[in-house]
Amino acid sequence: EDRARGRSSTRRLSSLSQDSAEGLLSRGEEAVRGVDPEELERVLIRGALALPFSTLVDEVLIPLLEGIGGGWWKGESGRTHEYRARAAIRKFLEWLLSLLGGGDGAPVFLAATPRGEGNELGALFTAVSAAAEGWRAVFLGTDLPASAIAAGAQEVEAQVVALSVTDPARSGGLEEELEELEVLRGLLPPSVRIFVGGPQEVVSRIADRIRGVEVLESPGALGEKLQERTAS
Repeated sequence: EDRARGRSSTRRLSSLSQDSAEGLLSRGEEAVRGVDPEELERVLIRGALALPFSTLVDEVLIPLLEGIGGGWWKGESGRTHEYRARAAIRKFLEWLLSLLGGGDGAPVFLAATPRGEGNELGALFTAVSAAAEGWRAVFLGTDLPASAIAAGAQEVEAQVVALSVTDPARSGGLEEELEELEVLRGLLPPSVRIFVGGPQEVVSRIADRIRGVEVLESPGALGEKLQERTAS
């Protein structure tokens, strides 16, 4: 019986190792189209077990998120598709965040969204990415004023604060966002780095206006910046 169990486990592991990023992305997209969040979550968990983290991010998660957003803006999917898919991805990212990260002695990374930004996926994504680099990542929440973000950063003694601006439709509210960032920069010590990531048309204007705030121009840029800090 023990031998049979061993053979069964070996078969499962062998099958798992054969999962490709392309195949998992295809299955994830099929789950989105079929409005099957449970299957989407299973596909993502399988990807976390079968693929290196960077491959999972670059070849499965990011294309999946871009496809979901693109499908909605083009009218290719309805609200139900988008909302339920995002809920499954949020649950998966929260699961990953609970597993990854450094211990008590690790540097602290705080992720949030500024006032007016209610979509947490970008912030959760950056928190998970930081945790994968060995940081103790804290997800503070969404739609937070600068004072609340600064208080949270001071409470956990964060070395990095990352803000996510995720909705291209909010470009019209950028002036308020810039004011929030200016206030936040003034409330935090100069040694605390502030990162902002989001759509290029938004973050490029932030880079032009706010000194002391670093723009993440691509999903991979965060890992590079954190590795630089860890090495310094």
